[in-house]
This record gives sequence, structure tokens and C-alpha cells, in this order.
Amino acid sequence: MVEKIYTRIEHGKRALCALLQELVRIPTVNPPGDNYAEIVDLLHERCRELGMETSIVPVPKNEAVKVVPHADAYPRMNLIARWDVGAEKTVHFNAHFDVVPVSGKWHADPFDPQIKGDWLYGRGSDDL
Repeated sequence: MVEKIYTRIEHGKRALCALLQELVRIPTVNPPGDNYAEIVDLLHERCRELGMETSIVPVPKNEAVKVVPHADAYPRMNLIARWDVGAEKTVHFNAHFDVVPVSGKWHADPFDPQIKGDWLYGRGSDDL
């Protein structure tokens, strides 16, 4: 089973890297919370292309400003994507799509992701 997964990833590597590059090109810098709608729209479309049922759920501003004072100017939203394949069990993935402001020395534009050898370089391309 694990070998099948690795084979599938290897076959889809170019498409996966292209999607990651597309995501990195959207500077979702937080604070303040730039471009959230743009990345949610992209992810919404990609999930639908895979056959997932999706919905975009805005975080109510009156609740968001309690935690993030500038949330009224930078709306927050969540993307819910469901892929019902008839399985008995459910796997839940939870992730974020923002990055902290750029700091340090970059040799290239951090929001212009480049592939060099086996590595993709760009802001937020690896989040451990």
C-alpha cells in the first residue's frame, strides 16, 4: 500500500510542484492578513476540480476582531472541503495558508518560487 502511495506521488510530482508554486505566489502575509480571499478562491477551485464538495465559511468580523484587532480590514475565512469516497473512516486535515512577514536574506524573490534540483524554494513552501 505504501509503495502505491509513493508511486502515485512520483507520477504526480510535476503537478504537485506546480500547485505549490501557484500557492507560494500568493503573498498571504500575516500580520496583517493579506490575500486570504485570493488563496481561498484558488484552493476552493482546485478542490472542486478533484471532485470535492466545498464551502467557504467567513469568520464573523465581530468574533475575529476579538483575537486579531485588524481583522475588520483583513477578513478571515475558512475553506471546508469534503471528499466522500464511501470509506468507513474519515481522515481530517487541518492547515493554514498564511506566512509570517519576510525577514532575513533571500537570494531571490520569496514569492517567486523556483525549483532547483530536488528542492522548491519560496516563502511558505516548507512549514515544519
